[in-house]
Amino acid sequence: MNDAELERLEQQRRELDKQIEHAKGKAQAKDKLSKMARDMGYDIEELFGGLSTSNRNTNNKSGKTRERLKAMYQNPDNLKQTWAGPVRPKPQWVQDWEAAGKDIEETRIQGR
Repeated sequence: MNDAELERLEQQRRELDKQIEHAKGKAQAKDKLSKMARDMGYDIEELFGGLSTSNRNTNNKSGKTRERLKAMYQNPDNLKQTWAGPVRPKPQWVQDWEAAGKDIEETRIQGR
């Protein structure tokens, strides 16, 4: 292998390293934004919509798809904010509701 071929391969490796770092950063940003949205009582799709189906409802670590849960509770002050219940982390509105001494069952969606 001559010097020119070696330099070309090293350049390709540097470009691939940049692409890998970009993809990792993008995945970390998506995870962080998704968590922030959940903590505030929103679904990331509700905020940004139009996510590709390849990214929807998947656990990035395992690649397995998750079943979308129906909301069991709804914030009376903001009907867009819902919570699936104890199987998911409590969003901020639920924490605030309970901190105010209110019973979460008051927010249960009828029939669920």
